[in-house]
Amino acid sequence: MKAIKHITILGMLFFLIPCVPTQAQLGSGWVSYSPTKKIHLDNEDGLQIFNWSAFQSVCSPVCADYTYTSSNDTETFRLFDNRTNRSEIRLQNDYSTGSRQFEGYVTIYAPLEDESLMQIFGSTSGATQMMIRGYAADGGSIRGAGQTLATGIYGVELRINVIHLQEDVGNKIIIYVNGVKKAEIADNEAVTNYHKYGNYGTLTTDEAVVKWRRARFFRDGTAPSGGTVTNLALNKPVTASSEPQPENPAASAVDDNTGTRWSATGYPQWLEVDLGAVSTLNRTELVCYADRAYQYTIQTRSSTSGSWTQVVNRSSNTTPGTAASPIVDNLSSISARYVRINVTGASGYTGPWASLAEFRVFGTSTALTATAPGTVQAKVGDDKVARGGDNDLLVAPNPVTGGKATLKYILMQAGQVHIAVYNTSGQAEILANTYRSAGTYTLDWNTAGKAKGLYIVNMVAGDKKHSIRLLVK
Repeated sequence: MKAIKHITILGMLFFLIPCVPTQAQLGSGWVSYSPTKKIHLDNEDGLQIFNWSAFQSVCSPVCADYTYTSSNDTETFRLFDNRTNRSEIRLQNDYSTGSRQFEGYVTIYAPLEDESLMQIFGSTSGATQMMIRGYAADGGSIRGAGQTLATGIYGVELRINVIHLQEDVGNKIIIYVNGVKKAEIADNEAVTNYHKYGNYGTLTTDEAVVKWRRARFFRDGTAPSGGTVTNLALNKPVTASSEPQPENPAASAVDDNTGTRWSATGYPQWLEVDLGAVSTLNRTELVCYADRAYQYTIQTRSSTSGSWTQVVNRSSNTTPGTAASPIVDNLSSISARYVRINVTGASGYTGPWASLAEFRVFGTSTALTATAPGTVQAKVGDDKVARGGDNDLLVAPNPVTGGKATLKYILMQAGQVHIAVYNTSGQAEILANTYRSAGTYTLDWNTAGKAKGLYIVNMVAGDKKHSIRLLVK
């Protein structure tokens, strides 16, 4: 029999909306469920427990509050002064066997320091078995399971997945950030657990604000295996039907920055991502510039000589693609290396521009992935010309901290090659504009005296275009 700690009679009540089988973001076999929520707020008298409602506050004047905004499915947790140390949701999902997954999109804001964002409650040695906390260090950071999970994230939304496998199904807790596995700890404690999320800790700053968007809860599934579900398109080589604005290149659609974009004028326009290897795809997300409702189709293929297969048809789409709520298309475990989005029009926008802020492709792959904008995506040997494939453009190191960056480019056939580096003002420095035979070439770009910041490396070879983001520090 497992021991139950810190569980009230209220906490033993367990209400579930009937389970509906669904696919969670990470892993397989998960079932969505909706446990009852309780709002926990602290005031001068301590913990106050409320039935869930769209708004609740404590103290006069208010020292802490909770707000749910239905239009973007966001819960906001605020602490205003040291009369309080808690604004959070307690899920009535007590469990002692099986598996559970928590998923949500979290944003923390300056000057938040040392506040709990999510925890698995219940432990033989204390109240909490695992906790994710936010800190002010490094421009905003989060830690969990003894690891730094992300830095530089004040005001940046992160997707958090926490998978808990109880002793009978795996003995571990796994934390993922934006689909990438960041930490794992063993679970060998015979206790009952439940989940809490929000904003909890001794207030040491003027205020602390945490937002959780689209929090979802799953049970009875298995963790990912054979690779991590992640955004496979992130910083991968892209080509496009047109790039009329150097300051808005195709690479901006896969840079994980909704403040940049790829733009091309006149419909139709297409953007193609090379994932670097045949991968198993399960979802795409589209963020449109200015929250537009673009209409499009998505095609995939496994090789440059293969035929395209249409996997998404939103040619009549009327849904906006916003940073908070991208347009999501679920795929049925499709195997592909190349993914192309064809923008055919827009609903509610009469201008001629196709402008995509982010095009994300989620799935699993055993190929090497980039850890920084423009990092070499996979090791490409000089034998690529002999064994077939497509042109490649690789840049290292990235970010550049020394005096130069080395560009390696591979041409599959002879032809004119144009390589240029653009700054954020659209000014270009031409590195190559010459005829080359098929083969592998390198050249150096001298960064001495260059302003620190973001640059775009563009290569045009025949009818193929490649773009890579390069950061100079």
